[in-house]
Amino acid sequence: MTPSSLPSQGLLCRGVQSDPCEVHEDYDCTLNQTNIGNNNNKFYIIQLLEVSGGFACWNRWGRVGEVGQSKLGDIKPLEDAKKDFEKKFKDKTKNSWAEREHFVAQPGKYTLIKEDVVKVESLCAQVEGGPVRTVVQRVQPCSLDAPTQRLITNIFSKEMLMNLDVKKMSLGKLSKQQLLKGLDALGALEAALKGQEDRAGGRSLEDLSSDFYTLIPHNFGRSRPPPINSLELLRAKEDILLGEVGQSKLSYFPSLEDAKKDFEKKFKDKTKNSWAEREHFVAHPGKYTLIEVQGEMEAQEAVVKVLADIELAQTLQAAPEEGEEVEEVTHPLDRDYQLLRCQLQLLDPEAPEYKVIHTYMKQTSGSPRGPVLRHAWKVNRDGEEDRFQTHSTLGNRRLLWYSNTVAVTVAAILTRGLRIMPHSGGRVGKGIYFASENSKSASYVTTMKCEGHRIAYMFLAEVALGREHHITADDDNLKQAPPGFDSVIARGRTEPASALAPRR
Repeated sequence: MTPSSLPSQGLLCRGVQSDPCEVHEDYDCTLNQTNIGNNNNKFYIIQLLEVSGGFACWNRWGRVGEVGQSKLGDIKPLEDAKKDFEKKFKDKTKNSWAEREHFVAQPGKYTLIKEDVVKVESLCAQVEGGPVRTVVQRVQPCSLDAPTQRLITNIFSKEMLMNLDVKKMSLGKLSKQQLLKGLDALGALEAALKGQEDRAGGRSLEDLSSDFYTLIPHNFGRSRPPPINSLELLRAKEDILLGEVGQSKLSYFPSLEDAKKDFEKKFKDKTKNSWAEREHFVAHPGKYTLIEVQGEMEAQEAVVKVLADIELAQTLQAAPEEGEEVEEVTHPLDRDYQLLRCQLQLLDPEAPEYKVIHTYMKQTSGSPRGPVLRHAWKVNRDGEEDRFQTHSTLGNRRLLWYSNTVAVTVAAILTRGLRIMPHSGGRVGKGIYFASENSKSASYVTTMKCEGHRIAYMFLAEVALGREHHITADDDNLKQAPPGFDSVIARGRTEPASALAPRR
């Protein structure tokens, strides 16, 4: 394994950047510690490097999101350098390096962060017998129109992403094991917010929030990390982690043959193909398609290279110097746009669709001082038209508003579509909530500051309601429409004219 991009900064300070070096075996760890009360939010990295002439222990430490300080220890024989590494790990964590698989977090000490180790190619390469060759990346002009550029900037902004340390998350560095620990910490926080003292262990929201930020590093700059003190904020964090982890289920069977039958049945249900005939796989509308996957490490490397390009393109914009090679790279906003895996078509204000939306919004905003429509985009998610064919016979379709208190779901919805999350619920139970009144959805929207204004993003979706089951009182135990019905309609005091909420 080669050393990460982090230690290269330390090596450059020592003036030995041209010396070949790499991390020795798995002597490489990232530690983190957050304590809201003391305004601590810091990391510590320890690596044992093989350098010219022997081995050395390299450390970097500082506040999350900052470069911090670094130190390269004296070059020593391997066993002596190992002792330095293990002593530093013990000092910082109160755990033994040999027992790191059974790591136990200690009060006032750093916590070990489990990472997926992925090799990332350096931008600098040394030709044997020659000087270091540097590749400079020149950013191409953005291909997006100005309003779409602002949209992409906003939905991927730090404000939208709740200050999550995206350098760790987007590059896939946190392991699923670490992400699941983060979800466990959120579970304890949820118990505390709901007054379940036994599950929360009688600990304060501040302490439980510190645990979560320690497990899932966040970049708050020099500001004190905020406690997670509302269910809305907790759901925002949970949505992000669930987006990274996904969901899983493990089933047990008494015999291999039973397990095989279950596997083959699941494959048939999801793909409409036989497992035995998978070499002649035929894709079916509304069903999953079989993907030939590279090895896990190769797939991770491919993802890392794509995402690393985005980060690098934001910084490597200087003119090339003598001896540097120039590589044209896609604009960061185009890269982010491609990550959404959908097409966004900006509507002309004179287009019929834009005028329908403008009228619908104006007439259902509930106030003359309601929101103002600035821009509208038509969204075409990859493969969605085929998936919708499964329900093509379901009629009674209407244009309905959708919004969410969790701002980060704008990007998530564009990427993955609307989903019923495990924690979802509301006045009429578990499901996806739409509204015929813009003012109703607007009350759930999250705003952000942009060019001197408070702005927000909402969705207007064509919803196939089918046969409607109407209710006039809350029922938070509902999980689906009653038998014979396709949707639940909670009737309010007002409803737009049919011409404003068109039926199809």
